[in-house]
Amino acid sequence: MAIRQGVPDGANTFDICVVGSGPAGLAVALACGSRGHSVVVLEAGGGGSDPPAMHPVHIVDQITHAPLDISTRAGLGGTSSAWGGLCVPYDPIDFVERPWVSIPEWPITYGDVSRWHAEAGRFLDCGTIFEDAGSTSAETDDLDTRQLGRLARTFALGTAHRRTLAASRQVTVCLGTQALGIVCDPTGGHVIGVDVSSAHGAKRVLARRVVLAAGGLRTTQMLLALARAWPRHFAAGRAPLGKYYMGHLTGEIATLVFRDPRRAIGFLYDCDAEGRWAQRRLKISPQHQTAKQLLNIAFTLRAPPLNDYRHGDGALSSLVLLTSFPLIAKIFHSERMQESIFTRKREDVINHLRNIVCRPASTIRGISTLARLRREKIPIVAANASGRYSIRYHAEQLPNPDSRAYLENDASKLVVDFRYHPEDFNSVVHSHELLDDALRTAGIGHLEYHTNLGRPVDAVRALASDGYHQIGTTRMSSDPLSGVVDPDCCVHGLSNLYVASASTFPTSGSANPTLPIVTMALRLADHICATISRDAISASLPASKSLAPEPTTGAVF
Repeated sequence: MAIRQGVPDGANTFDICVVGSGPAGLAVALACGSRGHSVVVLEAGGGGSDPPAMHPVHIVDQITHAPLDISTRAGLGGTSSAWGGLCVPYDPIDFVERPWVSIPEWPITYGDVSRWHAEAGRFLDCGTIFEDAGSTSAETDDLDTRQLGRLARTFALGTAHRRTLAASRQVTVCLGTQALGIVCDPTGGHVIGVDVSSAHGAKRVLARRVVLAAGGLRTTQMLLALARAWPRHFAAGRAPLGKYYMGHLTGEIATLVFRDPRRAIGFLYDCDAEGRWAQRRLKISPQHQTAKQLLNIAFTLRAPPLNDYRHGDGALSSLVLLTSFPLIAKIFHSERMQESIFTRKREDVINHLRNIVCRPASTIRGISTLARLRREKIPIVAANASGRYSIRYHAEQLPNPDSRAYLENDASKLVVDFRYHPEDFNSVVHSHELLDDALRTAGIGHLEYHTNLGRPVDAVRALASDGYHQIGTTRMSSDPLSGVVDPDCCVHGLSNLYVASASTFPTSGSANPTLPIVTMALRLADHICATISRDAISASLPASKSLAPEPTTGAVF
């Protein structure tokens, strides 16, 4: 229909109202619109990328949780405008019962979700194959190296899908429109719309179904406000709304040293014929995760610590020497550059210069490769002759009811009390130990811990920080006491209110959540369209007819 500022005057009741235009919101809106249903998307931001216009938020620990003006974005496409582009599915083990995780497992199976992986890959334009069974010379009983992490070709989804949205006859996107609250009918048993505010004033958007896709914390905040207004919902306050807030643990505490440097090639970023980049991931096998009662984790190769001349790479040494000058360093304002502060000690300068001049042809090729990686926004990791690579972990966080988001007593402010558990750190360290043992046993290589970070467990604890992924606060469950939404992402007790967000995930897994979010959003869109069709069929039946058989005399219910 249009991409416009504010809600159109005199708008009719929409089939579906989607709050938020991030990856989940756009996936739901476009999928439902393509099937002929009228959809309105309410986006608080404008056409660009801005910090979120959220209600007041207090973050208890600002070391472990990023400020929201950094971790989230408002505008068409939501936080995808600041996203790194990595697309990885959840693993089968994430969906099964794991007693050491200590809470009910997902109420759906891996098969319920995996059928949407290819469509999610097309939506994100990252490719559709997330597993490569080809040999890497590093597969062992302890390690699984089949999973691929793929990069989207266009990170900002507002840009990627703007033309489709503008041409849609069914989807209306309302920019600069802040959702203020969910509106129920007088009984509180049915949602009728959303109150909004824009430059054109306050309005009420009416819809037959409402999908909250405003990011994990904002969605949770809206549901907490609904719980205040209608206390009987959410199992009369006993549901874990706002609890089990999770993210991930990410960092680098060790270097992987390959015995044969050529073995690293299969774990570097590779570009396919269609221009999409992918990288193979090192995973602890499900059997060993279970045997050792570990949380899920994935390892990927990164460039070695850049100021460590032992990498022997002339291109990396060139980068280190150049970025030791402040004016040039500003051009490379990456996290890795900040972590690799070079002090320009005389012997280090000599060793870096030796890397450059001893292999001039390799240095020139390497600089060309680094330039391409930077141009295409690919993490800096290229083959080096030493076979030394920093090993990056992306690890699951244990569901913890004390890690939560809640409203202050007067409901004016969202309080975010994000917490890690000691077992989160221990699991990461034990996984490194298992990886090291497996590499040594197979004759592939070994790990060398970064001694400047102190004990591994202390290093993991110091690096632990999130606030970007916002998982678990509206968790999915089979019953209203143990979760907030049902297996179809419908809020328990409200048949036309849905959540499309990582906040519905009961566990965080080892995957970056964007692909799983879109996967679940497409699954939700299919469910919503199916319910609309069923409702239309029911409405067309004569009032005297019933789809259910008449009960027999004496039946017990």
